[in-house]
Amino acid sequence: MTAAVAAALCAGAVFAAELPPPAAAAPVPDGAAVAAHHVSPQYPKKALKQKVDGCVALSFLLDAEGRASDFQVVESLPQGVFDAATLKVMDQWRFQPPRRAGRYAQLVQFRLGSRAPVNVCAPLPSFAALNPDAPPLAREIRILQRVMPDFRAMGEAADGGCVTVRFQVRHDGFVGDVQVLDARPKSLAEPAVAAMKQWVFSSFPPPDLYATQTFNYTPEQVRMPDNVLRASYATLSEDGALGSAGCGAPVKKP
Repeated sequence: MTAAVAAALCAGAVFAAELPPPAAAAPVPDGAAVAAHHVSPQYPKKALKQKVDGCVALSFLLDAEGRASDFQVVESLPQGVFDAATLKVMDQWRFQPPRRAGRYAQLVQFRLGSRAPVNVCAPLPSFAALNPDAPPLAREIRILQRVMPDFRAMGEAADGGCVTVRFQVRHDGFVGDVQVLDARPKSLAEPAVAAMKQWVFSSFPPPDLYATQTFNYTPEQVRMPDNVLRASYATLSEDGALGSAGCGAPVKKP
């Protein structure tokens, strides 16, 4: 080919042979589908003759098996130039099964040789933006290091007590912000926060996770009624009130 022409599949980190591979694989956006098989669209003759590059961002329904349907153009630059060519081949694409069924997106970039594209679409929308009515995805993460609060020096809590905290689990596995939601008596809050900041979890893809944990204290032991962390929406109501996992909830004996 005298002028290398390619349609690059940006969301799935797949690039045509005429283009050099990326220096490092970029993370797949939260709302992007991952192509298992793709068919490159034909470069429109008029756009090729005028040396116009462009992009088309599509959204579509993706079922649990990776089958796509209901393709819709989210954005195209220049508007309408590459839409028909892209839509013509999309029913031949196959995608990897998603984490959960819903609407996903794919970005197709039309490039002329190794020239940097002039028309570049905006980043793909997130899964939440594409599926505004979908419930949050519950995630369970593995605890690698657990440090229990030292309540023994707290004379005010000689008869026991309880602390519930809401905390940030960063995607690197370390704990960020810790907020005390309830402490009975209040003097137990400080050792609970100090202990929580020392916890370490297995790493996971962004975004960060917020979770709640309740520590129940008796003179004999410190115990946790929930040994599996749950996302904050599962333990807090929309107005931030404590749910069943908070202080004052029935504690199952270990």
